[in-house]
Amino acid sequence: MLSFSTLSFASDLEQCLEQIYMLDPPIAQQIRQKLEPIKELSIIQDFISLSKQITFSKQTTDLNQFDAVLVAPDEHKLLFENDQLRILESFVPVGGGVPFHTHQWDSIMIIIQGSRFQVETSSGEIKEEIWGTSVERFPGSLESDIYTNLGPEEFLAIAFEIKK
Repeated sequence: MLSFSTLSFASDLEQCLEQIYMLDPPIAQQIRQKLEPIKELSIIQDFISLSKQITFSKQTTDLNQFDAVLVAPDEHKLLFENDQLRILESFVPVGGGVPFHTHQWDSIMIIIQGSRFQVETSSGEIKEEIWGTSVERFPGSLESDIYTNLGPEEFLAIAFEIKK
């Protein structure tokens, strides 16, 4: 059975991080290590495939006042940032919440440990969402949401936000 630590597979991921995202080798290795808990190799293969579709622009915008890193730094740890890319590690413990916040740039998120959330939108709508271990592409938005982890597991993800 293949494992995430298979040398060629780890090399493919690091090559993606270095060539597409232009990360220095030590940063690429750090990100790869954070993704090692993922047991389904297809998730990483999907991430590499989605990453190949990205185009970067030199245009950047200032952070809005509800940016996730600014209003929820305990749940959004900045791992890397340059003028084209920001990589965040998102963590929400069981029963924990994330205040109203935004993610203004399109992103590819690798969900390492999923959970069930109550989501309250800025318009007051309340819904439940289940996010399983997967890779997802999200459009950037200035709409702010509140998240509460209702599930039995802590939530852990790495988001690659593409500044544009």
